[in-house]
Amino acid sequence: MNGVGDEIIESAHLDGVNDRQEFFHIVLPIIWPTLSTMVVTGVTSMFTVSGSLMAFYMTSAPPTIWGFDYYITVTVKNNAATMAYMEYPAVATAGMVVTLVTIPIVYTVKYLMNKLDKTEDFA
Repeated sequence: MNGVGDEIIESAHLDGVNDRQEFFHIVLPIIWPTLSTMVVTGVTSMFTVSGSLMAFYMTSAPPTIWGFDYYITVTVKNNAATMAYMEYPAVATAGMVVTLVTIPIVYTVKYLMNKLDKTEDFA
């Protein structure tokens, strides 16, 4: 939001722009690269964030709040401690499935965010 100069907003208000028009036609195009980056990384994090569960529970989180990534982390960590490597093929398969599901979703969201980008209209 610091990238939106006061002179731009002041000039728009002198031209009769209301707050809604200011947001959609001035502020949103200026902050669009940041907003689209946050949306794409947010969609990615739906599939890949287990850090908070590991920070709070380590390997004892209730299974009702597990995600794919936490399942993989806990299984590898528990099996490495007991030297029981029998579940590694299932864990590797789960990782590949999550990857195959995540990639098209993230690239679709990225494509849509780029399609909605109106900043090149002003260049």
